[in-house]
Amino acid sequence: MSDVVLSGQLGVLASIEKRIAARLPLAGTGDLHDGFKDKDGLWTTYMTNVMVSAYNNRAGKKTDCRVAVEDLLRPRWKKNW
Repeated sequence: MSDVVLSGQLGVLASIEKRIAARLPLAGTGDLHDGFKDKDGLWTTYMTNVMVSAYNNRAGKKTDCRVAVEDLLRPRWKKNW
């Protein structure tokens, strides 16, 4: 048995699904934005990973860029790596 577990999203979801996670009221969580804590008190985040896409503006214009990851597979971009 443990009071605190460090896990990724899948581990947290699995422990909730298997009903092995319990509520643990932590001091200070009331100050956290709702997106960083579980409304039922089963988990609280301690860090956030931010992913940012960038492009080589010498290889293409801003209007050439797309929003889907698959767009990076276009042959046009292969020669610039």
